[in-house]
Amino acid sequence: MITAMQKTLKNDLIFIIFLIFVAVGVQFLFLNPPILSDQMEYYITAIRFPHLPDNPNIGSMRIGLELPVAVLYRIFGTSEVAYYTVPILSAALLSVSIYLIGKSLFSRRVGFFSGLWVIFIPNLVQDAGHLLPDLPATACSAAAFALLFTYFGNKQHKRDFASKESLVIFISAGVLFGWSYLIKEYLAILFLLIPLVFWMLEIPYRHLIPLAISMLLMYGIEVAVGIIYYQNPLIRFLAASPRETTGEIQKDVSRIINYFALLLIKDGGEGILMLMGLGVLNSLVRSFKKQKSHIFLLSWVLLIYVLFTIAGLLPVIFNWEGIVLLRLHKFRYWVPILPPLVIGAVAMLDAFFVWIKKSLPQLRISENSFASIFLAVFLSLTAARGINSIKNDPDFIRNGADQYLELRAYLQEHDNPEDIIWIDRDNKRAFERILPMYIRNPFGRLIWRGSTKYINTANLYLRAEEIDQGYFIVDRDFMTPSSSLPSYLYDAPENWQLVFESENKKLALYKVD
Repeated sequence: MITAMQKTLKNDLIFIIFLIFVAVGVQFLFLNPPILSDQMEYYITAIRFPHLPDNPNIGSMRIGLELPVAVLYRIFGTSEVAYYTVPILSAALLSVSIYLIGKSLFSRRVGFFSGLWVIFIPNLVQDAGHLLPDLPATACSAAAFALLFTYFGNKQHKRDFASKESLVIFISAGVLFGWSYLIKEYLAILFLLIPLVFWMLEIPYRHLIPLAISMLLMYGIEVAVGIIYYQNPLIRFLAASPRETTGEIQKDVSRIINYFALLLIKDGGEGILMLMGLGVLNSLVRSFKKQKSHIFLLSWVLLIYVLFTIAGLLPVIFNWEGIVLLRLHKFRYWVPILPPLVIGAVAMLDAFFVWIKKSLPQLRISENSFASIFLAVFLSLTAARGINSIKNDPDFIRNGADQYLELRAYLQEHDNPEDIIWIDRDNKRAFERILPMYIRNPFGRLIWRGSTKYINTANLYLRAEEIDQGYFIVDRDFMTPSSSLPSYLYDAPENWQLVFESENKKLALYKVD
């Protein structure tokens, strides 16, 4: 059976390599710089591992995201490679997994265009490079489903569910499912689809046992961390807390119900929503005809949408003030619903174009070529509309948010081991957290060998005259004047010389003598 799978994957290899190349290329083209939000919290937790916060929060307990980053940090040190590798490769893994699922459920054509289309979903592209859990967790779950469908879905080959090879597949799928939970806990709701997949593939349910055991072993990692660090195996659940937000977002029931559609239209336009909506309608109709592939896709969509919407409505139902269970007004929370929507939409279009070709037998073109051409045209137009709407986003590095890259170039030209850069210890400002990444090249090699010193301990700051040598850095993106802060943080003294300023005026370096 492994040989049969190897032959299948060999045939798919060119498509897989192409999708990986495109996914990685698009991520690099629209890369975001590191920012001081959840992304940097995950990164800092990862590089400090095995040390974890004394007071855990749900972010610090998402060890499935942080452990791979910790490994990369051990190899490359503080670097862009350690920060960007997981999100970029997750985009590629999601694309390839969607391709394999779509191919197994329908055809290679449907799988390929589904995997290609998801790369250009504008809402996903906007988060390119952000170290966040939603995309990696979804990619792991999709990869687990892809593994099961690819290995057991071809009934032309003899299937021995009790073989060692099959056991390896069950265990591997379980590891991927379990790891998706370790990345983002709410992905556990997709576990409800596993029995459905076994039913579709006619796998005896007793083979759920090795899959479940490997999932439990992954959960055991979380339990072990909880016991070792916090003497509580359920610390992740205790660390979870509703997120604060505005009352307007919390109380608007119509927006809660329509968040996904509104977010999709905002960047992708009505066309992308229409295609996905028609795909769901097509799956609904075909589910009544007991077509297993559509039952699976529809179940996935409904599972995510219904449970997420209920979670969004609970604060309204119980009148919880100023909090939400899921921040559904952020598109990244909706990433888990994309695989079935994308595959369903492409499958609907594919069936439509195949029907047209069969209705026009006089056309001297193969069915595969006809459907492929029209799929490419329709999806290209949809993708182009979305990418065009976000291409000038000022948050992308390509559009000017490259101030730290400019600083790196300056520091590389002025490398002096005797130099000092004074930085703010405040976590709300970029100096302590982002700067170390840019005194090194992307692979972690130092390009500036000076040292850094702090200007403060908590709220106690040095006076300007006590900073008497070296450089002082100002990041205006994160600097809000305040009576509690010394004025030199945002208004440099006259005797400080400006030696570097980024083109976007956000980052400045002053020489202090």
